[in-house]
Amino acid sequence: MNKIKILPESVYAKIAAGEVIERPASIVRELIDNSIDAASSEIIIEAENGGIKKISVVDNGAGIEKEDLPLALSKHATSKIENVDDLLKIKTMGFRGEALSSIEAISKLTLSSNTDIKGEKPGYKVNNFGEGEGKVLPVAHKKGTRVEIEDIFYNIPARKKFLKSVTSEWNVLKNQVISKVLGNFDISFKLYNNNSTVFFTQGDSDFSKAFFAIYRNETPFTINYYEKVINDKLKISVYYSSPDVFFSNRRYEALYVNKRPVLLNFFYAAIDSGIRDYISPGRHPLAFVYIDIDPDLIDVNIHPAKKEIKFIDQNSIFLSIQSVLAGAMSCLVKRELYDTGIEAVGITMENNQRQLEFEDMGNDKTDSHKSYFNEVVLNQKPAYIKNEGNASSERYYEIFGVAFDTYIVVQKDDKIILIDQHAACERIIYNKKKELYSQNKSSEQLVIPILIDIEKWDKENQEKINMLNNNGFDIERGEGDTVVVRGAPSILLNKKDYDESVEIIKNYIETASEKKRDENIIDSFLIDASCKEAIKKGDKLTLLEIAEIVDEYFKTDEINCPHGRPIHFELTKEYLEKIFQRRK
Repeated sequence: MNKIKILPESVYAKIAAGEVIERPASIVRELIDNSIDAASSEIIIEAENGGIKKISVVDNGAGIEKEDLPLALSKHATSKIENVDDLLKIKTMGFRGEALSSIEAISKLTLSSNTDIKGEKPGYKVNNFGEGEGKVLPVAHKKGTRVEIEDIFYNIPARKKFLKSVTSEWNVLKNQVISKVLGNFDISFKLYNNNSTVFFTQGDSDFSKAFFAIYRNETPFTINYYEKVINDKLKISVYYSSPDVFFSNRRYEALYVNKRPVLLNFFYAAIDSGIRDYISPGRHPLAFVYIDIDPDLIDVNIHPAKKEIKFIDQNSIFLSIQSVLAGAMSCLVKRELYDTGIEAVGITMENNQRQLEFEDMGNDKTDSHKSYFNEVVLNQKPAYIKNEGNASSERYYEIFGVAFDTYIVVQKDDKIILIDQHAACERIIYNKKKELYSQNKSSEQLVIPILIDIEKWDKENQEKINMLNNNGFDIERGEGDTVVVRGAPSILLNKKDYDESVEIIKNYIETASEKKRDENIIDSFLIDASCKEAIKKGDKLTLLEIAEIVDEYFKTDEINCPHGRPIHFELTKEYLEKIFQRRK
């Protein structure tokens, strides 16, 4: 007896549908793709019960001819490709001819459309259930197409039970729509859930308006735009936030290739590598990257749901994204970044012999996050920042990097200047704190008093407490070897970093010498606080952080940190020329 059988169409149609339609969001994705391909300028999506009960997608696109309506529901029926060669240069969102057929196989579907732009001819509809099943019938319908889906998986109970809750399915559906909106913000989208408006976008090609129409609860911030034409087959553009606007996760980072939202295993690594000189690790900016590329250089036919994509040259794409992000951030800080080892490499067909696969780029073990100093020194590639100005400007200088993760190397006028990053930062913070204190010497009462344990109590401790109280503190002895801090000068609490303040007060009471007690207590505390807040020796800084330290330091007239140590050391051009015997 034969064990291999040919499955009936009623069975294999549902199996094939399962590859494309996983849940209500899958239906919405496919229908929106069809609407985009129909050159729609407006798309309306309605859902009930998270799309499980009903989905409706209406557009004002080209529409479907009466004769094509039944054919549109057939398997492998499409107007978007004709032969195998077309698969190698896909220019549309949909192309397989499986969407409507797959949806029709697992739901109750009604397809209505009209191609008459003047509105003089009637529209037509076809459905797969009830009275008139499979018949093309006239219906009142303006130009465009409407697809109504009801009772998803009603005929596959085993599949339906794997759907999540209504809330979960709705959230996935909504996020699917959002991904389409932000890839096509030249199209107006309206999204409804259970007859309530979720959001509405204008479709005026303004990314910022579309973004904040969707994320209405997000505090407004400026969204910037930058683009770079790599070559005649590749352009990369990015909408992004400035370095001072960032988020704790990657919820606002996405990649679109020819307007299609896709997943790339090296995308996040490319972003992190591009912004590493401007934003500290763990902080994520808004970064929506759009790649416009010749369809001949990509393969979108590798995933049933079109979520993944493959480039002919993955390495070039990685480096190009990296370069664009670095260039975009550079524009914001008004500095020119010269070659930092990040080159925008064009796509070349002859490049196969040196292609690199970035399958593990998201792994922290890779070397994609080299420090700035390592990249400059070890790779021997010149990299520096030039401040905004000209050679005659008093503040004209160039930053070449950081030696030993401690000393910033700067060329200014005819000198090479080595700046101790900790000492400079300490001086900058101290000066600002002192200025603030001169403007406001008021004290602040703590809502919850702080209890400090003193290791050893003696009579001198009370004298120190009295000295503190004479300088704006409100401290009293508690039970046993403790003191209670009820108030302190506001400047010492400006960041509400009580642990830091406690440490300074405790250290003063326990260790302050008689000489130190006679000094300006507040000034001493400001010095200690500045030292604790300043970056430390060995801290790895971004280019932006380095530039800000140098900018602020050159505004001061100080050459020593608050503790008295020198901040910088100079090597003059004349001295170097004598050392190398270029002059007498």
